[in-house]
This record gives sequence, structure tokens and C-alpha cells, in this order.
Amino acid sequence: MMAPSGNRSDRDGAPTYLVIGHVTRDVVAGGGYTPGGTACYSALYAERLGARVAVLTSASEFP
Repeated sequence: MMAPSGNRSDRDGAPTYLVIGHVTRDVVAGGGYTPGGTACYSALYAERLGARVAVLTSASEFP
């Protein structure tokens, strides 16, 4: 966990790490799906390192 530094983002819960990119829907064995893509994996690892993460992406309508 990151120690508070006194800056605004630490006090109000705002993200400390912004990921901009694509999130995909990966096919897994057995025919299921799981989130994937560069933005997804980058965000997961940043969170594990203690960052409060936000992801900015776009998507088409889902059927």
C-alpha cells in the first residue's frame, strides 16, 4: 500500500495511474472468455504495485 503523500490524488481517492488503450475479450480453453489486452494487463499490474488505477478505453455496442 502506498503511504499518503499529501497531494490531492492521495487524499480524495482519485486515480494515481491512468491506462489508455484497448481492453479485449480473450477466448479461453473450454469456450469461455476473460478480459485481456494491453490496457487490462497494465492496469492489473499497476494495481498490484499499489496504484489506484483508471482505464480509458472505447468499445462498440455489445450484442
